[in-house]
Amino acid sequence: MYGNVAAAELLKPLDENNATIKAADTYAERVLSKPEGITTQDKRSYKDWVDADSSRIQEMGRSS
Repeated sequence: MYGNVAAAELLKPLDENNATIKAADTYAERVLSKPEGITTQDKRSYKDWVDADSSRIQEMGRSS
């Protein structure tokens, strides 16, 4: 697989119903949608970010 096909295959599991990934995406959208977005959301620890990203990476690994 090359280029967009490989990327599409890696990203496919991220579109499926994974609550951790959806929550992380929602949080990121809220934080990044406005300059003051980070101040309007509950604080998250480094561990929260690592957990969400680890879930994302694991799901991407399942498609390969």
